[in-house]
Amino acid sequence: MCSPWHHRVWIVQEAALATEIVFICVEKLFTFEHMWYTATFSQYLKDLRDKHGSLLDTSVFRNSATALHIRQLMKDDCVSGQWKLMFAATATALFHECLLPEDRVRGLLGLLQTSDLPVDLAYVGSDINILYTKLAKHLPLTVNPQEPLWWDWLRYAAGFNRSKGLPSWVPDLHHMGLGEGPTGDVILQTYGNDPDQHISRLEPDVPLRTRASARVTTVKGGEGWNEVLLKGKIVDEVREVYDTIPSSSSVPSRPPHLPEAKSEEKQETHESSIAVSEWEECIADAVLHNDPEGIINGDAAPKHHTIDLEIYYRTLRGDATNFDMITVQLYEEFRLNGQLLRKVMKHLDTNPSSKVNGIDVINIPIEDQTDRDLMDATRDVFRLFCDMLQKLTDRQLFLSKEGGFGYAILGVQPGDVVCVFAGVPTPHILRNLDNAGDQSDRWQFVGDAYVHGLMKGEADAMDVEEKYIVLV
Repeated sequence: MCSPWHHRVWIVQEAALATEIVFICVEKLFTFEHMWYTATFSQYLKDLRDKHGSLLDTSVFRNSATALHIRQLMKDDCVSGQWKLMFAATATALFHECLLPEDRVRGLLGLLQTSDLPVDLAYVGSDINILYTKLAKHLPLTVNPQEPLWWDWLRYAAGFNRSKGLPSWVPDLHHMGLGEGPTGDVILQTYGNDPDQHISRLEPDVPLRTRASARVTTVKGGEGWNEVLLKGKIVDEVREVYDTIPSSSSVPSRPPHLPEAKSEEKQETHESSIAVSEWEECIADAVLHNDPEGIINGDAAPKHHTIDLEIYYRTLRGDATNFDMITVQLYEEFRLNGQLLRKVMKHLDTNPSSKVNGIDVINIPIEDQTDRDLMDATRDVFRLFCDMLQKLTDRQLFLSKEGGFGYAILGVQPGDVVCVFAGVPTPHILRNLDNAGDQSDRWQFVGDAYVHGLMKGEADAMDVEEKYIVLV
């Protein structure tokens, strides 16, 4: 399973269409069924070891199974060819490698009958932008928008390293691997799908768990080669954007215990913990105490929007069910632990340690036993919060003009709008295309978003015009 063969784009057709597959490992022969079951179920084994007793990284099996899953999928006559191609293009873009960007498309065309492909796709030249756009326009127009994978496809258009000139709504298949997009919370998978639905799932008919809109999704191609139209409502505008959380490498993987000895490792752990604590405190001060300038209509009083504590911490956790245990009380304990830690480390920086049996021991300036007990009692809470906050890696919290609080991809800007497309699992962020050169209302796709109060169909009841929104 560690062979680089499993990660090549051009082997996908070979593996999917062969009458029979046998894998040779030294003197042993393994059938496709052996390999598929190993790749599928080994990830659930908690204590899988090699012959030397060392733990095995089962993620290797999962990430090497794409070609095997596609072969299994191709046997399913209940799934459309276009859905199969969308799945294959997405999965290979995430886990497979190739030399030329055009191979991301050309290496998969053999999976389908010619009748299932757009007439001119096979004859497009080497212009990557046109090739990717033709595929990206063909698939959403032919795959059922009720499929979870349909919205996953659009989400993958949001990335940090995109080819110049590629339309904003088109996934850059050559730059979709790990590190090319947001590494934090995958919003659509968290809120759109059931927990057991992953990009490698083979149950395309499983319905979405919840939607930001229950309306029927309507999509059509635009007049230009780079346009696609989706019906939706523009319901809000981003007003303030806040700094992103310290990088995931800085988020502590264990609770910050009070050190008995000052080592470089412990010092780095505490600095990381302090960075997270200070970041959250700055966000809370800005959001919970926010007093924006009022919007005055004639003699009307200014319109103020405030975010209460419950909305604040629910947004930090994204209202995800796996963090249901997070309450206001636990949030306050997290804040307390961070404050006590900063107090200790400040003392450490200004006071020399004393020696006990040759070890540097820190004299901690905690006044009484109650504070000591609080520090001990809230350590695990601090770690739990840090785990929860990792979903915000590569994302930024924001406030909207209508008082909404949420987060979106790193790079969201004041003036961007919050849009709820018909039938969408989550809201999206769009940016007006100021230099369109004409009077058309055209928008750039920025990415998906979590916005408290817009995740469960609230936009459908809003008295806001639903119209075709042109993405370019």
